Amino acid sequence: MAKVIKNILGNFLLFCLIFIIVAAWLFSGWPQIWDYPAIPPQIGMVFAAQFARPSSDVDVGSPAWTDEGGGSTNIYQSIDEYDAGVDADYIKSNPNADLNPYVAGLGTISDPQSSTGHVIRWRAKRDKTNKTLTLVVSLYEGDTHEVASSSISDTALDSFTTSTYTLTAGQADSIASYADLRLQFNITVNGGAGQFVYVSWAEFEVPDAPVASVYVKDGTIGYGFVAVGGGACSTTTTDTQYAINNGGFTENFNIKSTDTTNWDIGTSSPGSEIYTHLFTTTSGSYWQYIDNEYVSLETGVLDNGTSTIDTYIFLPSATVNYGEQSTTITIQAVAQ
Repeated sequence: MAKVIKNILGNFLLFCLIFIIVAAWLFSGWPQIWDYPAIPPQIGMVFAAQFARPSSDVDVGSPAWTDEGGGSTNIYQSIDEYDAGVDADYIKSNPNADLNPYVAGLGTISDPQSSTGHVIRWRAKRDKTNKTLTLVVSLYEGDTHEVASSSISDTALDSFTTSTYTLTAGQADSIASYADLRLQFNITVNGGAGQFVYVSWAEFEVPDAPVASVYVKDGTIGYGFVAVGGGACSTTTTDTQYAINNGGFTENFNIKSTDTTNWDIGTSSPGSEIYTHLFTTTSGSYWQYIDNEYVSLETGVLDNGTSTIDTYIFLPSATVNYGEQSTTITIQAVAQ
């Protein structure tokens, strides 16, 4: 909030500025406004589900796996349905072939920050019920990291059936990037006589990415009276702010500010109708400009960890707008 006061002895202008810092987070509610009790209550992890389904052909094999129409291009589209049980379209292996896998790339999902709830599902059947067949379904990260695998054989493949495999905590924790996951389908035993397998659907489920959350103490900076072209720092007004991670997991914090009604925010020296705002998390040893786009405030803030923030305001070198002005600093939290 900015107020302009005319000095009765001349044209020297004074500004009293108070900036409100608000906390923002992704997929969440309002900022913390009281500590004891917490209002609103602290938000912990919230889990729904994410589904990674086939989104590309990484390797169709040689000889190639094909779709229900005999084609070998974009055959992943025959197993990417949202719902299981639609078996009219499918992919199938080459008759008599074994150790000739098909690999489908999966859609990108976010790291759930959890070791549980990782489930592979697929529907498959063998063509000939009187000939042996073993299908191995494997989850890969990239080309070489086999995260988990499961096999199904013979009578369990006599008709289209949904099979599942739940990853162990160790297998789930071994995934470094959820943006490069793949499902591989491989026949390891084939009884011959033209035997092959159909796969009609597949998906990989993980818990939803958790809610990132932050709140700020105390949320208000009072810079006092500041002259046109002058500056003021929160360190001199004992208005240091504290951004606290209350999301339940490690987070990264970002920060941005806004234009006022009449002043633009700048990222270099103040000018006519241009003010600047800077921040530091190092007690003033390094200052960085805040713009109206998010910039990194601090990375790797642990659960219940705190980022200590001070700010510096520099007023426009000249202004014709002597009305009340206001601006907001926003702190954003995202999962690391």
